[in-house]
Amino acid sequence: MASKRRYLCAPINEISGAQLPSSGEVLGLLTYKLDVEKMTVVDASRKVSKIVEALWAKARIPMQRIDTVVKNIQTLYKEYTLVRKNKARTTGTQVKREEEFKERLANLFDVAKAGALETMTNEEDKAFLLAQREPGRRGRMGGVDTALAAQEQRSSQRQATQEVRKRRAEEEASTSAARVQLEDSSSTSSSTSAEGSPTLGISPVPPKRPRANLNIVTPDVAASLDRVKVSDRGAVFVLTDRTSIQSQRRRHREQLASALKEKLRVEGPLVVHWDGKLMPDLTSNAHVDRLPILVSGGGEVQLLQVAKLPSGRGANEAKAVVEALEKWSVADRVVGMSFDTTAANTGRHTGACTLIERQLKSDLLYLACRHHILELVIEAVFTSVMGPTTGPAVLLFKRFQERWPFINQGEFQPIEDGAGEVDIEWFLQALKERTDLRDDYRELLELTVIFLGGVPPRGIRFRAPGPMHHARWMSKVLYSLKVWLFREQVKLTPKEERGLLRVAMFSARLYSKAWTQAPLAVAAPLNDLQLLQALDGYEDAEVSKAATNKLLGHLWYLSEELVALAFFDDRVSSETKKKMVAAIEEKDGNDTAQKRVTIPASAISGCSLEDFVTSNTSSFFSKMSIDKGFLALEPADWKKDEAYGKACKALGNLSVTNDHAERGVALIQEYNRLLTKDEEQLQFLVQVVADHRRQFPDTRKGTLARTGRQ
Repeated sequence: MASKRRYLCAPINEISGAQLPSSGEVLGLLTYKLDVEKMTVVDASRKVSKIVEALWAKARIPMQRIDTVVKNIQTLYKEYTLVRKNKARTTGTQVKREEEFKERLANLFDVAKAGALETMTNEEDKAFLLAQREPGRRGRMGGVDTALAAQEQRSSQRQATQEVRKRRAEEEASTSAARVQLEDSSSTSSSTSAEGSPTLGISPVPPKRPRANLNIVTPDVAASLDRVKVSDRGAVFVLTDRTSIQSQRRRHREQLASALKEKLRVEGPLVVHWDGKLMPDLTSNAHVDRLPILVSGGGEVQLLQVAKLPSGRGANEAKAVVEALEKWSVADRVVGMSFDTTAANTGRHTGACTLIERQLKSDLLYLACRHHILELVIEAVFTSVMGPTTGPAVLLFKRFQERWPFINQGEFQPIEDGAGEVDIEWFLQALKERTDLRDDYRELLELTVIFLGGVPPRGIRFRAPGPMHHARWMSKVLYSLKVWLFREQVKLTPKEERGLLRVAMFSARLYSKAWTQAPLAVAAPLNDLQLLQALDGYEDAEVSKAATNKLLGHLWYLSEELVALAFFDDRVSSETKKKMVAAIEEKDGNDTAQKRVTIPASAISGCSLEDFVTSNTSSFFSKMSIDKGFLALEPADWKKDEAYGKACKALGNLSVTNDHAERGVALIQEYNRLLTKDEEQLQFLVQVVADHRRQFPDTRKGTLARTGRQ
């Protein structure tokens, strides 16, 4: 029965049960508990969750854990309070927000367990769940299926009977064993028969057959033990003696690492990645430079080595990279390098990139890490707005981190006006479609949506502030957005509040989108040009100058060679592509193709992609083994060309960020000095663990089923 009408949702004291509950019914029941029965949000959420659980149980559909359902109910209420707080406004944004929330209230409050459709066996139940998930919740629950109920009752009775029989058999076996004893004897003469044979009350026990030795430390078991960081000593408690475990694990690591080498010997161009890190040595208290070296190609990534260096100089890095490539017999297949743009890597004479090319006697593509470039841009903006930092932590953010446990996460303040023409729909679409996003990258998009006054697809939630590091400037963006959203609960000076808003606005308007699109290789030239031109016209002059000057020094993807990636970008118009083709024929390049271009700030607004194309651009196609015959066709017909389609697929897997190397650094930090102190075994260990993680990214049944290991 419903009470009086309220904003967007009327409180109700019961749900009919003919359908699975909608979000509106759940919210209505919750508000009734709050307003009429005067319960707290926590108690009301638990009460409503029990009702929801009963209805889903009636429909025979597996649902999430009850504590998760409670959190989902509380999240729904938080979103409702956010919309209700601005109900007096009549702006277009508020009206749109109300309409979207109303539409959501009419749909299913979906708390089905992940993979419910795969685990359900009754086709009618599956069809009912799918119908309920449609807008408007099509379908209703019928009466009790007596035949099915009787079948389930019989199955339950059979299981109970089997349990009784099992217990009875165990009891009988125990009793018969206890009865086996020697007969009583009162004297030694009665203990033998006339023939002198013993007169025992039991027959002689036949000797046991010797057991065959079963080797349970298989390659899969050994790799799994390494993955979950079980030491040889710890494995004794579940397997066998330590010496046997240790020797078998060492042998299996070497065999698996050797198999990875053979697997990598396939055709196709490769890109080499590396990134250094200072960490403790295996056998001493000294610190040494470690250099994870990986190659990527064809959508696959392989860790070659985590080299130990005497120092982080470019010469040492280059030597280690070349040795690893030659050891794995892939040096002749490397066509490009992915690296952070530090002086040790990009120095003209002694940089690692120059030395690697010299030692390999090959002219390679310089695929500078696009995330690292954007880190440098946000560093320049943050320093310009907030001032330089003197240590690894920003004191303002440290205060916020300490204050976080006392923050009311339901009381945040998004921006009301001034966001300009920011397309919030782009961020929402990216959150729905990009399932490959790392947690911190997804958090950046979700915080941007919340900052702009929207609701992310997963609802409004805030992760606890993570670690701060002087070299990880993207974390400063996350902090800036969070602190500004909760500015009324944190003591900020007017200067701090203004500075955080400027950083947050820059992120919402330009940075978050550029960061998310950074891994897309074919989009790189146009993205860099558009970002440069957007910065040139950015209204905050101080931010514009700082970001523009930094980006002008890192135009790697507008170089004579890499600008060719734009030929495969669907956003580039046919007219521009025609001009690019003409420039290859008409515009002579430098004697040696430039690895990055420099342009004056005054010329930014008038630049187009074809301005960066020269005759040297054609070398990109030969390095990537791409048939450039499609250039003779009209751009509108390129997609019909088989060679062009093949090239698009290959370039879709081209790595232009150094995230692979970052994961290599995280891996060696995790396993350094953990399971072995032998240098050779350490190399085998990290290779095996990296491959195991690639095969089994999670422990879900579906993942194990796909690989045949359940």
